[in-house]
Amino acid sequence: MNSLSSVSFVALTTDGWSSRAQESFISVTIHYINDNWELKNYTLCAEYIEERHSSENLAFMLEMVIAEWELDGEVHAVVHDNAANVISSVLLVENVENTFALRKTQQQLGLKELKLIQSCATRWNSSYLMCERLLVNRGAIIAVLADRDVTSAALALKLEINEGEWTEMESMIKLLKPLQVATVVLCEENVTFSILRPIIYGLINKHMLIKSEDNENVRNFKEDINQNLQKRFKMKRQEYDEVVIDQISCFLDPRYKYLETETDEVKENIRKRVQNLLQTTRPAESNEVVSEEISAMDFLLDAKSYGENESEFDMYLREPQLNHNVSNSLIWWKNNELKYPKLALLAKKYLCAPATSVTSERCFSIVGNIVTSKRSCLLPENVNLLTFLKRNQNAFNR
Repeated sequence: MNSLSSVSFVALTTDGWSSRAQESFISVTIHYINDNWELKNYTLCAEYIEERHSSENLAFMLEMVIAEWELDGEVHAVVHDNAANVISSVLLVENVENTFALRKTQQQLGLKELKLIQSCATRWNSSYLMCERLLVNRGAIIAVLADRDVTSAALALKLEINEGEWTEMESMIKLLKPLQVATVVLCEENVTFSILRPIIYGLINKHMLIKSEDNENVRNFKEDINQNLQKRFKMKRQEYDEVVIDQISCFLDPRYKYLETETDEVKENIRKRVQNLLQTTRPAESNEVVSEEISAMDFLLDAKSYGENESEFDMYLREPQLNHNVSNSLIWWKNNELKYPKLALLAKKYLCAPATSVTSERCFSIVGNIVTSKRSCLLPENVNLLTFLKRNQNAFNR
């Protein structure tokens, strides 16, 4: 509560989960940018919910959490997945089909001793990881299937992957890899919402761009992916009124301020929307004393007076865009907060939202370790408190 007292804008992530005792919970994680320009997140609750996970019940629970933590008027965005009812107690069992014969063959061929990976419908990117591992072990797999001392003819016939299927797998790996890399980047801790639109744009316009040499399967895959990405993330917004948080956050992120993902018309609309937001933004007064000392070059070139008549917005536009490999754009804002006080306030508002709701989903990995088969009778309120303490223990240690 002390940490949140000086925060004006926050974002929340939320997710649902069912325990071994078939009790339903909802987690809520708060995200915000503090006065030191650090992106913070804390788990506010893993609350027991008696009713089913309907949109009305979840909305009521969120309102209760917002009221309890005195966040009225401060919640700027709520990030969640698209599942109607999330079941998180699915055991992800690694493939146990790997035999000693495969390991021995890998050794003989000078390959790393890597287990095969099983595709799982509830595990992100598992199809890609399965195919990638199969291709790495292609030589060893073929050798084991051809060895009649290890694999019977009937089993070999059932498991055999023909040349056409290997070729198809190779082409699909190239298509799936960008999606896997994007998932990993977006699911990292402290990744702001501003990175989402540039990543989706890159997937559509580079990695999923249809080429003349693509076969029918590859072409169909790219078309389906492009259509789904365009629709899900609304990449073709044209009207001024459709400018929303993800586009504004891109402009306020110094790594993406040039808005390469947008048309010229949309770029102008985004800039106009930010200018309108600036007119109603009033930064808090700072007690920090700003030095009036200027450099010799500022004096000789009269640089200070040149910039005095410029608005924050125009000065920000003239700033060079940071390289996209810069891991933390908030450091730039920390160093330039006094130069752009109004824009900095908007940046805190629009850059505090995370790219995904993964932080809330990870919360239930902890809950799963708390509500084990031997502790399935824990009272829901104790599950909530134990999860709260575990997730936020680093804050308490400080």
